[in-house]
Amino acid sequence: MKWVKRGLWLAAWGCWVWVGWGLYRELPRDLGRPLFQLNLARNESLLGFAPGKEVLVSVLVRGSEDRIFRFRDARTGALRDGETRVLDHDRTLRSIDQLVEPRSGSTKWGPGVVSTDGRSSLVLHSQTLMETETGRVVFEGDTKRRFVGPDGPIELSVSTDVLPVGGRRLFGVCEYWRFRVGSWTTIPQTLAMRSMTDATLCYRMREIPFICAANGTQCIDGNRTGVYALPPHVNYPLLALCQAILALPLALLWAALRWRRKRRMRLASTAP
Repeated sequence: MKWVKRGLWLAAWGCWVWVGWGLYRELPRDLGRPLFQLNLARNESLLGFAPGKEVLVSVLVRGSEDRIFRFRDARTGALRDGETRVLDHDRTLRSIDQLVEPRSGSTKWGPGVVSTDGRSSLVLHSQTLMETETGRVVFEGDTKRRFVGPDGPIELSVSTDVLPVGGRRLFGVCEYWRFRVGSWTTIPQTLAMRSMTDATLCYRMREIPFICAANGTQCIDGNRTGVYALPPHVNYPLLALCQAILALPLALLWAALRWRRKRRMRLASTAP
């Protein structure tokens, strides 16, 4: 009987560790401190990362047609020597295509990207990840769930916007969560980074960045104010809080059983 009890306790704490690993992966993470803050000029707009280089590209507008492309080190933010000056609008668009990493390409299923091993294709217009050869759907966006709470129905709708990120190894799914309980409503948003191979979740970000570098090591925040390192930092305080809440019933049960056992021993010692 003693070993049965110990086995049950071991199984219970094993489940606690397993749930903790799931929370480690599922809980949204923070970008942390930026590598540097972006100090752009008044009429300067950030475009993205240069292909295959740790270089940021921005465009400075002077006049109606005058465009100046400027380059910054993606690790320090320091301006690099050399600028590209373009005076024609059509040439400006062609220059952007050459200087900045493309966000999408094309597959035989439509506009999108193909994974590095060529086995899966991310189709943008249908928001699906498909096997390249067979067309079998591996992942599909736009899911809706409904729960019933103590104060009435709770609606949770998740609208997804699929975009290629991370050198065609990962793709991001913008998740908009709508919680409604009575008259109270909140709509937090997260970015789930999934594998291009089988759509498994790699990590989830609390903030949706403006753009990520193709090598998957850097991103620009949604406000375009700073450059951050990837992957994001785990929110250990939130993880510890969740684990403490989950461990509380086990700790209270252990304390109650211990108190009952000591009480029985005390009554047995005082019995005539």
